[in-house]
Amino acid sequence: MTGVATIIEIIESRTTERVEGIIKTAEEQKQLLLQQAKEKATTIEDDISKKTELEYNAALSRAQAGAKLKAKYQVLESKESMMKSILDEVSEKIQKVVKSKKYVSILTNLIVDAGMELDVDKLELVFPKGQASIIEAAVTKKALESKMGRKISVTISKETVRASGGVIIRTADGFRWIDNTFESRLERFHNNIRDRISAILFEE
Repeated sequence: MTGVATIIEIIESRTTERVEGIIKTAEEQKQLLLQQAKEKATTIEDDISKKTELEYNAALSRAQAGAKLKAKYQVLESKESMMKSILDEVSEKIQKVVKSKKYVSILTNLIVDAGMELDVDKLELVFPKGQASIIEAAVTKKALESKMGRKISVTISKETVRASGGVIIRTADGFRWIDNTFESRLERFHNNIRDRISAILFEE
């Protein structure tokens, strides 16, 4: 019995050691897995935090960009409104010129400038309705001859042009002309006028 008991005791001892070894290994494995889980959780948390921060910054950037763009459009709209107001005022003042004493002088200059550009000996003038009698053909003829240094023939057409003021100057054959009505000149010089107004108003 003693021999048998000893063998059993040895078996139990070894079995106990083995069980304890298994338990110890399992515990170590458990701790390792827990550590890995914590590290993974921290990494996920950091990733979520970074992602949230990136999304917040992106949303903030979009909001700021939107606000800047909106402000820019508002400034442009205000500028455009001011420009339109001034251009309307200019148009009104130009139309009032027709009834002023300066109008004859303005018409003469418009005719002379166009006559020199056309550079022909026979010119025909087309005025807005009711304005043909404001200036005499003899007056423009004299002004043209003085500038061009030769005899010039000037006639006033029975036709009229739809305009508030100014004049169309054309060759006698009607193939070439210069539209110096107020509306046409405003349209031709529209961009230049806007640029000058903009430079004065906004120091651009």
